[in-house]
Amino acid sequence: MDLAITLHRTEGTKLEGLQMFEQLIEMDAYQAREVLNELDHRVKLGANPLRPRLPRRVRRGAA
Repeated sequence: MDLAITLHRTEGTKLEGLQMFEQLIEMDAYQAREVLNELDHRVKLGANPLRPRLPRRVRRGAA
């Protein structure tokens, strides 16, 4: 599962990653259907799957 997603996110191997993920869904391996539903749900709600950035710390003693 992780390999398929990594391949899909890597330039030059997107198609291979997508094909692998689709095969996993067809076999329902590693709960691929649930992962797909979770990813679709995030997109539909407009939620950002990335963690929000933390504010920068203020350096003490810097002039």
